Amino acid sequence: MPSRGLVLPEPARTLWMTSRETIRRALEAIGAGEYRLGGGTILAARWQHRISFDVDVNVDPAVELRRLDDPEHAWFREEMARLGAVPDYSAELNLYNLRFGEAEDEQAIQLWGHPLPLSAGHHPEVVEDGHEVVLSNAQVLRGKLQRAGHKLARDVYDVCTAADVDPESLEQAVNTFPHEQVEIRALDWLVGYGRIGRNAHERLRGVPKEAEAGYYELGKRGAAKLVESTYERLRIRADRGAIVIEAVTAGGARRYWNTSAGAAAEHFEAWGINGHLRGKGPGSATIREYAADLARQQVDDVLLLEEQRDRLTRWRTKHRSENLPLITETRPTKGAGADSRRSRNATDWDW
Repeated sequence: MPSRGLVLPEPARTLWMTSRETIRRALEAIGAGEYRLGGGTILAARWQHRISFDVDVNVDPAVELRRLDDPEHAWFREEMARLGAVPDYSAELNLYNLRFGEAEDEQAIQLWGHPLPLSAGHHPEVVEDGHEVVLSNAQVLRGKLQRAGHKLARDVYDVCTAADVDPESLEQAVNTFPHEQVEIRALDWLVGYGRIGRNAHERLRGVPKEAEAGYYELGKRGAAKLVESTYERLRIRADRGAIVIEAVTAGGARRYWNTSAGAAAEHFEAWGINGHLRGKGPGSATIREYAADLARQQVDDVLLLEEQRDRLTRWRTKHRSENLPLITETRPTKGAGADSRRSRNATDWDW
């Protein structure tokens, strides 16, 4: 038997533990395959910074959740009704919503059948004595930023908490958006600080006493954290079998990641690099594939892409380039010239 593992916060924990087996059987009955737990409940379980009311369950977009209303699955609806659930299916969202309680005491288990904004990063984890697949912090935060215009206090509070306890995941989520879109979201929270503060007083529960005193500062703080999380500079290199990504944020944080050619596709997606480079220059896939090719060749320190303030300043692929020379068979890749000068460690940021 696995250890208890991740402990969900109440009252979401009781809701999930009483419904889990029924939902598992129902999803299996419609051929849903793997499901994933996400949402603020997973963040609250990891960070223990607040309580959570709802449970978010994600399945692949091809899963037809409407089939849960078919006659052969009447047992599912009857069992959920016995537990107090009122089902509601949205064809537009492919969302099967199970609502429990009313008004301020309302809870929900939401079965979502839509693409994840970050399609990699989820992983197996022990949750409440059982094996589950859970979303990464970056995946959950990316979803919250997608709906930032709703000005939900719990989302803003989660972003502020992430900035303190897991800033890299917040940065990875934030930088899947162009800077101007991040600034729009930040301005929305800044202007809407009063609405966010009122929502915090009404719905945010289980936070430290000192945090309660700052409810009307949440919008302002969250806005600042979004802007501070944007990448001021970023570059990608191939170096001795590895693909290296370095970044400096607007808040001054310095990040250094490396991956192998074989793991690059997954990591570029999970770390938000695919989203960050979408629509820029040759695109993430072309840069990544060329970087993987050079990594397999064990080249020594070749700069592939450099960016400042969300704009590419120079890049190169196998057949195209901008402000960098192409690498040919007659041009050695070892060192690749002064254009890729760097230190051998993550402390050299003179670029």
